[in-house]
Amino acid sequence: MAAIDQLESKLGGTEGRLHHTLALLTAMGGSPEGWEYTGEVLDAGKGATEKCECGHPIRYIFPIAKAEPGKPEKTLNIGSTCINSVLDLDPALGQSLQRAADRLKEEIKEKAKAAKKAAQAEAVDAARIKFEAEYKAMHERYDRYKKNDHRAPYSLWQACDSRFYIPSKAPRYSIPKAYIAWYEKQIRAIDYAMTGDPMAGRD
Repeated sequence: MAAIDQLESKLGGTEGRLHHTLALLTAMGGSPEGWEYTGEVLDAGKGATEKCECGHPIRYIFPIAKAEPGKPEKTLNIGSTCINSVLDLDPALGQSLQRAADRLKEEIKEKAKAAKKAAQAEAVDAARIKFEAEYKAMHERYDRYKKNDHRAPYSLWQACDSRFYIPSKAPRYSIPKAYIAWYEKQIRAIDYAMTGDPMAGRD
């Protein structure tokens, strides 16, 4: 049975997939024999206009190649959405591509996780820096009252020198969101302490 007949029998009338698989088979010169995965994964970038041999738009390219004696090596671009078509034509080649696609998926997932972690750490640092600046300004203002033997406003005294004082450091938390929430809460408390101070807003 010819390759095209085998393919039509295997796909059983799934027209869309058949169309793409036939396009790939045509690009392979009518037979998957001799084609091998090169081991590369190429990133065409976001918004890429690249297309696989099946006609699908693709970003990540898994090249396959065929070397024949006395002829230049042929290369075809395969996208992750086309791996099923390769599996229909050559299961061993398709499995090689699928393993590469699975590895790529895990790498992308890990990069996204690392990027999220870095963004959270940056947000925590920004909240901490803002808190520390406001905390320092609050205590400097309170110290000026003490230095001049003036009674500080109650809200300022309470935040700086009572048993209800605002702590200078955050407790230990296991998640970044908890740190951000703590800093934001203390900043609100500092703002409240400074609001009742007639010196608020002055150098």
